Amino acid sequence: MRSDAGKKRSETMLISDADRNFIMNKYHRQDEPFDPFHRWDYHGYGFDPSTGLDDSRMKAGLEELRESTVGEPHALIKAKGFAYILDNMRIDVSPNDYFVGLYNWGRLLNEPFVRKWREEALREEDKEFISLMHRSGAAEIWLDVDHFVPDWDQLLSLGVPGLLQRIKRVRDGKTGLSPAQSAFYETMIVEYEALLRLLSRLADFCKKSESPKKDRVLAALENIRDGAPKTTLDALELMYIFFMVSEYVDQFQARSLGNGLDHTLRRFYYKDLADGTFTKDEIASFLAYFMLQFPAIGHPQGHPFYLGGMDELGRDTSDELTFLILDVYGELDLYNPKIQVKINPDTPDGLIDKVLKLIRAGKTSFMF
Repeated sequence: MRSDAGKKRSETMLISDADRNFIMNKYHRQDEPFDPFHRWDYHGYGFDPSTGLDDSRMKAGLEELRESTVGEPHALIKAKGFAYILDNMRIDVSPNDYFVGLYNWGRLLNEPFVRKWREEALREEDKEFISLMHRSGAAEIWLDVDHFVPDWDQLLSLGVPGLLQRIKRVRDGKTGLSPAQSAFYETMIVEYEALLRLLSRLADFCKKSESPKKDRVLAALENIRDGAPKTTLDALELMYIFFMVSEYVDQFQARSLGNGLDHTLRRFYYKDLADGTFTKDEIASFLAYFMLQFPAIGHPQGHPFYLGGMDELGRDTSDELTFLILDVYGELDLYNPKIQVKINPDTPDGLIDKVLKLIRAGKTSFMF
């Protein structure tokens, strides 16, 4: 059994107390009351006002955009709103974090666009039924169309520039597109171009930073701006940014982190170790900073990711990285994100035993 002193050394290696405290105040001030069911109504530490708009000015700009786009397809209007937020949001790269800060994360497209369109989509009898359920306390009902699972393998294989090029190539190879089909492609192009501009803004801001983490963060931002991620940190940075802009700007809940976090990161992890880019301890530290973003956000149901499973030939996929992720999770003493463990007849007993030990130690956000 590991001694208390050994455990303390390991946790110190993963993340400093100062950095952990900083991240936990990134989205919500820990010394202020917090309602997890309205978690996006908050801001944490202050961002430099010169980097972008506050929420009130952002909302005003979105209202002007709504007035100027009346009659356009909803998806394209929403994409333009998405781009407006990314182009004008406040940003930060902190000495205390490997992951960037996005200030305007409060689902600002909801009021001017999404909520109105949801109301328009409901029939009067639907509205009456929903109102009755709410008044009686029997149920809370709403039009829920915002859960999705990104194709993480494609995102990390092609990168944002590669996906954008593929969209344009497919569109340009088609003839006789209807207005709705043309808008479909334009919507994606508008959003991916906006994401690339955001990555450029973040990289430029990072260059001015005096952070001891600057070189690594800047390399990651430039890599994912210019192409597909090359390292484990690149991959984690892109996953985090893509998650944030999907869930809290575009309002699509990205209910996974990788197609199996271990599976998605595996090729980066082993390449980094083989090339000497990062050590196992350094990658463990990146995983710690990454996972801490999610309790800081405070999703009321917890954010899920899964480990293990089988490949297309039915072989168990758990390996060294699976165990490393569990080690980091256990040492951080987290309940969020929550981990789904995929098991099969060939799942190693050691993996199941490890998860059960974590559960017995009070780390109970696991599902088999």
